Amino acid sequence: MRRGVMNYLTRSRSIHDGLYGLIKLTPEEMGIIDHPLFQRQRSIHQTGLLRYVFPTATNTRFEHCIGVVHMTQSMLDAVSSGSRAASSKLRSRAQAEPGQAIKFHELDAKFKATLQRVARILALVHDLGHGPLSHAYKRFAPKLYDVEPLLDDPRLDPLRPYRAELFQGNGDRISHEAATCLLFAVLWSDNGGDDEYWMPSLLAAVMLNARPHADVPEELRPWVPFLRDLISSAPVDADRMDYMLRDSRACGVSYGLYEPNRILKSVLCVRGKGADLHAYRLGWRMSSLRAIENFVQARFQMFAQIYRHKTLRAIELMMDEITRKAGKSGACVFKTATLDGFVEGYLRMSDESFLKALMEGLGSASGGGNGTAELARRIVARDLWKRLYEFGKNDDDLARHVLDVMSKAYPDERFIVDRQPLKAMRDLERGAYLLSLDEEGKYACDVNGDSWLEASPIMRTLKEEEESVVRLFFGAKAGGADPRAVRAKVLELVHQWRAP
Repeated sequence: MRRGVMNYLTRSRSIHDGLYGLIKLTPEEMGIIDHPLFQRQRSIHQTGLLRYVFPTATNTRFEHCIGVVHMTQSMLDAVSSGSRAASSKLRSRAQAEPGQAIKFHELDAKFKATLQRVARILALVHDLGHGPLSHAYKRFAPKLYDVEPLLDDPRLDPLRPYRAELFQGNGDRISHEAATCLLFAVLWSDNGGDDEYWMPSLLAAVMLNARPHADVPEELRPWVPFLRDLISSAPVDADRMDYMLRDSRACGVSYGLYEPNRILKSVLCVRGKGADLHAYRLGWRMSSLRAIENFVQARFQMFAQIYRHKTLRAIELMMDEITRKAGKSGACVFKTATLDGFVEGYLRMSDESFLKALMEGLGSASGGGNGTAELARRIVARDLWKRLYEFGKNDDDLARHVLDVMSKAYPDERFIVDRQPLKAMRDLERGAYLLSLDEEGKYACDVNGDSWLEASPIMRTLKEEEESVVRLFFGAKAGGADPRAVRAKVLELVHQWRAP
């Protein structure tokens, strides 16, 4: 398949998306979508087990990834048009110092077409390695020592320079980012991409936050942080912009809604600073701060009301218990000694097949004798653990007191204090830059800071609040204590503690 500029700009296919209408796609992109490794995402729900709480939350990673292509294109168009509109307040690429915004629209047209092409491809495949049930799969993923020898397969040659990033810092299981890199290398080879050996290497640099290897074209290497900012960066990126709208619509709520056009109106390209000194990043003008605050607030509400919903957390805690028990036996969904076996293992997996495997006792030599199968069946039947109480952010002493008393009063029962932060503000200070006009009337960021949290009291407050969600759950079991009586006891303890 030829990948010249003119061929890329010839868009002959389109997909009708429920959010954006017609999304135009190139023949090359359609070739990726038609590959079985991409098609498997039709059976992977974007929100994992959330459909057991919100029945219509059945949107898939397949539709999300195509939506991220649309959002990535929207961001690229906005960078170019915003650069042209604010040209008098920008510097040329050759003159820009660290932290200063550049005239993106003056880049060579052929290079911009190349940058656009690779950005869209990376956006399309960014979730390729996600397993079933979202993050519940992590503890069942293939083990690193089984996967690492697969790099000897010639199809993974472009990934060998990233060995440390692929197999380090993720416990003993392969991460979904690393799996994405491996599966894309196979897909790319299957689709005749051997003449562009560097594309899987570029994806690895972006996905793994790694320094691009020398086989990535020299002209693209400084743009790796820019590509990462487009697809996956705080406070705003194409991934978040799509899933917030898509998940909100799927759940039938308005928490995740925001104004994309107002946000995109203020995006620019900036020369990097610090570790990204010789690279390029995204920057957002100070005039967009209120719109971005609205976006961050919407994301916070999605986490507080949807992604950390009390019933979903009960399900996730039960899944944590399943993975904890199964982890003791070293359970894997599949084991393989070959790259083809690795690929086939992912192709076989769906949310439903994984749930079925859990209900049949995956991870237990005795067919579920360690309780994993029963817990999985209870999840499907919605016979769930119960939330007993939600504490305030200054209630640490009260939470410890209640847990201690309840554990002694019911020694055969399971009580869990869930302190999981919302993580809605994650990586805020490692993301794109905040820009204002410098003394010369040009857009730039402070080389030493321009912190989002310093600029926005709203974001500071949300950052503090996301640590405050603390809940007490009761691991109710068949034939055990009556949850209503247990809850009444907890409420009595809280009332006694708070009484003057």
